[in-house]
Amino acid sequence: MKKVDKVFIIDDDSIFLYSLQKLLTNFDFAKEVKTFVDAEEAIIFFEDHANQSTLLPDLIFLDIAMPMMSGWEFLDDFEVLYHQIAKKMDLFVVSSSISKLDIEKAKSYPVVVDYITKPITSQVLQQILQKQRVA
Repeated sequence: MKKVDKVFIIDDDSIFLYSLQKLLTNFDFAKEVKTFVDAEEAIIFFEDHANQSTLLPDLIFLDIAMPMMSGWEFLDDFEVLYHQIAKKMDLFVVSSSISKLDIEKAKSYPVVVDYITKPITSQVLQQILQKQRVA
């Protein structure tokens, strides 16, 4: 099975972060996983390292409901930055929301590959590998 080199998880839920990291490790999904509990911190990382492709992820899991900077605000800023970033990556919105409006809104962003409802399972990870646009 193919493996992702680097994954970023942007989510403020420590239990979700722990469980997803554990699942990614058990599934041998990625060589490296980096987490951000604050979306603004992640945007700053992308701004500071836009030209350093080796530090950038192949895939991003982004929660939409976060304090300070929401996932929606992250997506707005990331859309602008994306064209300046040296590496193309796949972004999956991950949320406990099953709202059709949230799903449609997330999929309206060109950088979003898909919307995933929590929790993430090994079957979902397999589907993600199949949907990956950037390999």
